[in-house]
Amino acid sequence: VEQVSLLEHLWCPSRPPFPSAEDDTRASWELSDRALDIDVVSESWTEVEHLRGACRLVSCANLLVQVGYRDPTIWHSVVRSAAGMLADGGVLLLYDTTEWGGYLDRASMQKFCEDEGLALEVALHAVVGPSDAAAAGARATMALEVLRKRPGAPRQSISGDLGDAAAAAYLKSVSRLREEGNQFFKMGPGQGMGKAVRCYRKSLDALAVASSRGCFGPKLREVASRLESNLSAALLDAGRPEEA
Repeated sequence: VEQVSLLEHLWCPSRPPFPSAEDDTRASWELSDRALDIDVVSESWTEVEHLRGACRLVSCANLLVQVGYRDPTIWHSVVRSAAGMLADGGVLLLYDTTEWGGYLDRASMQKFCEDEGLALEVALHAVVGPSDAAAAGARATMALEVLRKRPGAPRQSISGDLGDAAAAAYLKSVSRLREEGNQFFKMGPGQGMGKAVRCYRKSLDALAVASSRGCFGPKLREVASRLESNLSAALLDAGRPEEA
């Protein structure tokens, strides 16, 4: 098994306590297990739908640097989808060129969010590149912007018929993901086992969201127990016994 050390290359504390090699490897594997490919400009982000309304941070960098010339307003769908992923108080971190379609212009961004009813407000805006054409030369101005999702009504546990419907929806989604994981598990050690681990983690993450929304009934608890067993077996067969 190839050891991954994402934290060693991406981030490490500036002062003690520093993570041990074992902790670093474990955290890196858990990040790698959750890595997903999504088409950010699609109307729905199906690969991360299980995290809808539960994310504390969504970030997007250099999108219009790459495709702004082709579709200057492509950012509209990205901001809409990202807003739906955020929990109350969550933040959307954007870094990009300001060259296309009013993107990362503070006034334009705030107006778009208000017109779309996204409950997002600009919390921070900073120009981090050239601020005028003469200084920019061939380069466009770059900006960093943070939008925060305004808190709504205090979250309450879902109960009654609404709670039953929400629990049933989570059960259906989680059961589908678990079955996908089981199919990969049957393929045996190798690439299939890594995919099984990802499916099981995705399922457990969805259950954590269900629990936070107060619709974690007996059926979901039973599925959670089975998923923990599935994940442990997959980790063992993937050569990661310390995590099982």
